[in-house]
Amino acid sequence: MTTHPNIGTGLFVCAIFAAFFAAQQLDMTDYSAEHAQAAEIEQRLSEAEQQRRRDTAAQYACGPQSAYEWEGPTTIRCYTTRGKKSGAVEVAAQ
Repeated sequence: MTTHPNIGTGLFVCAIFAAFFAAQQLDMTDYSAEHAQAAEIEQRLSEAEQQRRRDTAAQYACGPQSAYEWEGPTTIRCYTTRGKKSGAVEVAAQ
């Protein structure tokens, strides 16, 4: 027998604890589908925000009581309250 039998047992217990805590840190779950879904939702929200900003800019350019129609990516056609064309307006693309 050795004179220090508890050193081996202590090292064994430390190794078990180290393995347990290392396993807790190494999460083997695959979250790639959830990350892709979150990115898709974020993109849709960003597109909705861009559309809202475009509509706000168009309404501001034409006036609060006027209707408008997008003719191109940066051009809108404003209409009077009676539905007559009042002119085309260039709106910034960004």
